[in-house]
Amino acid sequence: MPISTSYRRFDLGIRLGELLDQDVTAFPLQAPIRQIACASPGYVAVHGMPSHPRDLREHRCIGFRWPGHDTLYGWDFCEEGTWFSIPITGPLTFNDQRAALDAAIGGVGIAFWVESEIRRHIDEGRLVAMLTDYSAPFPGFALYYLRHRQRSAAVTALIGMIRQQVAAVPIIPPPTNAPY
Repeated sequence: MPISTSYRRFDLGIRLGELLDQDVTAFPLQAPIRQIACASPGYVAVHGMPSHPRDLREHRCIGFRWPGHDTLYGWDFCEEGTWFSIPITGPLTFNDQRAALDAAIGGVGIAFWVESEIRRHIDEGRLVAMLTDYSAPFPGFALYYLRHRQRSAAVTALIGMIRQQVAAVPIIPPPTNAPY
């Protein structure tokens, strides 16, 4: 759900593309990203591999809570173009995703994180990717600003410089169904 920015006074912001308000001008800073579930090979050997996101209800999922929030971060999946959330339960909840990842590597349960951050662990055999057919890409981070706000010359120059830098770097989207 977009977070309202219209009442705040700011020059620029960076936010996930899916969280942008309609009244802002934005451009992507990165390719679309996706999150995937993962666990250690040892966990999979003992508990098995879920075949559908609903199977996560029977697994030990490692929760994440944004600092200052009361609710767990939702695990969102996509099936036939429709997004849905799966409520998870498990032995641990962290407010640091790296700690959740360390717990998954240690065999505690299944973690859910940005693919680019766990790719190395998958490639090196410390983690096994799960449910990738249900892990669709979504808009990555974008720079945004209010359309109708008067900008200083410095802010306008910064926006132009960032646009040039982003355009100069090839943005390769993540695979949607990589063979893991």
